[in-house]
Amino acid sequence: MKSYYQHLKSTQEFGETIKTPKKPILRSSGVFPVIHNQYYSSSLHFVGYWLIKSNTPETLSITLRNADGKTLLKKMEIIDAAKAFSIDLSSLLLEIGFDTKNNFLGSIETEFRSTKDMFYPYPAVTLEYHNEEFNTCVHTTGRIYNDPEDLKENDCFKVPESGFDIYVSDDLSSFFSFVNGPLPNNEGIVEYQVTNSNSEKLTGTFSLGYLKPYETKFIEFGKYIPNLSGFLKNNSGSITLSHNFEGFYPRFLAGTMQSSFPSVSFTHSYYDCTSCSGETDFWDRNNEMHHDHAVYIPLFTRNNEYTNLIVYPNFSPCSFFVNLELYNKNGEKIDELPKFLHINTKEPKLHKINFNQITSKYKNNEICSSNIICDFQGNKIPARVKFSLDVGMNDLKSKLPCNICFPAKPGNPLIENKPGSFHWGPLFSHRNSVITVGNFSTLKNYKTDAEIEMIFLRRANFRPGDLSCIWAQKDHEEVYARLTELNTRLDVKKYTEKNNPLLLLNLTEVVPFLQFLFDAMPKSKLIYVIRNGKDVALDCLNKRWFSDKQLLSPIKALPYQKYKYKNNIWYLPWWISSGDEDLFISYSEYERCLYYWCQTVESGYKLVNEMRINGNCVSVHYEDLIKKPEKIFSKIINFLKNNLKINFEINKQKFNSIIKNTNFKSLKKMETEGGFPEQISTRVFFRKGTYEAGKELNYARSNKIISNFNNVMKRFNYI
Repeated sequence: MKSYYQHLKSTQEFGETIKTPKKPILRSSGVFPVIHNQYYSSSLHFVGYWLIKSNTPETLSITLRNADGKTLLKKMEIIDAAKAFSIDLSSLLLEIGFDTKNNFLGSIETEFRSTKDMFYPYPAVTLEYHNEEFNTCVHTTGRIYNDPEDLKENDCFKVPESGFDIYVSDDLSSFFSFVNGPLPNNEGIVEYQVTNSNSEKLTGTFSLGYLKPYETKFIEFGKYIPNLSGFLKNNSGSITLSHNFEGFYPRFLAGTMQSSFPSVSFTHSYYDCTSCSGETDFWDRNNEMHHDHAVYIPLFTRNNEYTNLIVYPNFSPCSFFVNLELYNKNGEKIDELPKFLHINTKEPKLHKINFNQITSKYKNNEICSSNIICDFQGNKIPARVKFSLDVGMNDLKSKLPCNICFPAKPGNPLIENKPGSFHWGPLFSHRNSVITVGNFSTLKNYKTDAEIEMIFLRRANFRPGDLSCIWAQKDHEEVYARLTELNTRLDVKKYTEKNNPLLLLNLTEVVPFLQFLFDAMPKSKLIYVIRNGKDVALDCLNKRWFSDKQLLSPIKALPYQKYKYKNNIWYLPWWISSGDEDLFISYSEYERCLYYWCQTVESGYKLVNEMRINGNCVSVHYEDLIKKPEKIFSKIINFLKNNLKINFEINKQKFNSIIKNTNFKSLKKMETEGGFPEQISTRVFFRKGTYEAGKELNYARSNKIISNFNNVMKRFNYI
């Protein structure tokens, strides 16, 4: 552990004065224990952090290792786009030919490198374990040191790791996990001290044996600590871990597994500072304008939610009071609870503050947040004060809360010189993600408004490299100017008159609404792509969009019309013509798919044909895109040049990149890595990418289709 003052100097977070030249940090890394089994898998998430913050591109090296530390895969990526990124363990395993039906334990190491100072040797990367029913995540855990200087700086104080909940029962099993450094360890030794809910202590030692370089260890406490279950008495406790590990930053992944509902909840460990009593372990910037320590926390106490503040016995020797301030959603202070809890490290105890009990005393459940203030009353102020937040919901399959490790902030006068801060967090698809923002400070009587700018970055994109991202197309000054200066419709009108921008809309299933769009935007131009109805129908059949199961009990929330047929309620697509309901239901699943294609293309045929005659539309067959992409793309570009009266030169490099990155192989890779929300079954979304899939039909079925849908298919030259 480095001292808190050394940490502030190395990060220059508040404008710290540095007397000697600082060595730049050009490598920022993290190493993560990962699991893939029949119940869940692992992913890593990050954004182009340094690109957004300081316009610094990076290279990323990804290393996949097995549990024994053997390297299975190495790959490089250029982080030159301000977007969201994910590294999916299952995708890496497929790359090496691993059968994902088997279990896997190992590690993924991420190494970001730059030619500019990155300040932080640990990157902003989130580890996630997940399946369809749960996910859990934590910020960067351990890392391999950059060099001997980095090792020496972080090993100047050796302290145990602590600060997380442990459970052991028939259903719950707590663990810690880490990835060994590049050096072998002849015998890994762990000394532990367990504190139960009654603040009783249990101590001991266990051996992990020989540790190989880069070996991943996953240690269940119940298997190494005798009678742990009886000692905890079916309640949560805490643990402190001393060790002899070398060569890596020992920030452990720590959490609990549940067997009845196969899932995990985890956090990371933190320093146990009970032995830290030197001068640099205490805060020397006492200031009457600031609280000794303070931190804002959101409160989830509604709709069956609960929030507990956990205070672990891991502080430097001191004595202090915990004061609570309670606020509503508008930032109005509702109440103060001074000296709510007394902490005396001479009598180390495990404390749990139940905020549900506290907030129940107030009307309308109006308490939304709390400011946690630590008052040392003239005593020495520890530089590091760490808490945890347990957030969860009752009556779920999961018995596990989300355990969040976070420090209180010391009252640092230099914070007043800081213009702002930058934070990021992942948003998980198909999850009810919540972002909480609180405007609080260590300053007493703080009354300053804060301006918050939120940028949402996506991961999934059909164009590798994310060429569509606004940050890749416009300089930052123009983007920020648009965000800050275009506040009214009049501002936008003036901007468009001056700059004459173009609006490009990539729309699917929009043909029935073309007339509406062109009434609203009469000067619009149309690029119309059509595909053989037999091929479209086969792909829809594969996705099971119009199966009996889907129409009787829809999986996806789409616009449906309820229709009663033979004592069943059918949820029929909105585009079925009135009077065709019985016919549509009587069709085979394939014929329903072909009916869908016919309805779609027929609804806009007249308008598309008129626009084509008037020169406002170019029509493209999908089959031609596949067979001769260069010719078709050139056709589209010439159409745009002639109709939009824009004289531009074709960038050959971008032209070739577009063709390469929009081919079927690239789209298939996108699906493998991230999937698509349009899927309503386990079948793949991108099937074969051919243009004569209709040849798969037998002769009888093909003839029936031609008979039923002859006119439409002939109109579009598919017969």
